[in-house]
Amino acid sequence: MMVLLQLPLFSNEDSVRNAFGIITEKHAPAAVVKFSNDWILFPSRVIFLAYKDNRGTFNELSLSNGYRLLRLDDREIGPLPAKSNSSFANPGLESLMKGSGTYFAVFTSRLNEIQGMVNVVSRRGIINRVLPGSNMICVCTGVNKHLRDVEDGTDLTGKACTVCGFPYVCTVSL
Repeated sequence: MMVLLQLPLFSNEDSVRNAFGIITEKHAPAAVVKFSNDWILFPSRVIFLAYKDNRGTFNELSLSNGYRLLRLDDREIGPLPAKSNSSFANPGLESLMKGSGTYFAVFTSRLNEIQGMVNVVSRRGIINRVLPGSNMICVCTGVNKHLRDVEDGTDLTGKACTVCGFPYVCTVSL
C-alpha cells in the first residue's frame, strides 16, 4: 500500500529558521529540499535539530541525514489521492520504487509552487520505519531551544517549557 504526503518544499539556500516556522505551522512530519541535482526528504526531527543548533540554511545540513527522492517527471502514474496521508494502491509505482532502491518518490511535474508544497509517495511500512513514530516533536522558543518528544501525541504548542518556561512550538510526526 502506498501513501501520499503533501510536504513543504524548500531550496538548499532557504533558511532553516523560516522552514522551521512553516513546518510547525503546517504540522508537517518532513520537508523536501531541492539541491542542484538532488531532492532530499528531511524528517521534521532533523530540521528541528538544525534549528536548535542555529544552522543558517539547508546547505549546512548533511545530506546523509535525509533521504534521496526518486524524481518522477514525465511518467504517467495515474491519479493520486487529493488528501495528504491517504493510502492508495499502485503496483506499477511500487515496483518502480523497489527497482530504484529509493524509499520516497517526488512528483516534480505536480508541484504546487504557489503554496510551496510537493507530493511525495512511499510505501506505508517505509514511512512508519523512516519517519518518527506517532508523536509530537516540540521546541521551546527560549534561547536554548529545548527539544521535547511527546509520545502520546499531545500538542504542547503554547504550553510552557518544563526547563525554562518559554512556550513550545510543535509539529506532528507520522
